[in-house]
Amino acid sequence: MALPDASARGSYAEHHTVPASQVVTRSAALDISQVAAIWVAYLTAYG
Repeated sequence: MALPDASARGSYAEHHTVPASQVVTRSAALDISQVAAIWVAYLTAYG
């Protein structure tokens, strides 16, 4: 999972290039949809 930075590179794409420092692992307990939903709440509140 990569931390989004919409102000610098946009974030709507099937594939996206990000710096390695922005990549984090996802918990095995969460599927892709659940992980993606975490950022929706963050960006709505703080974006």
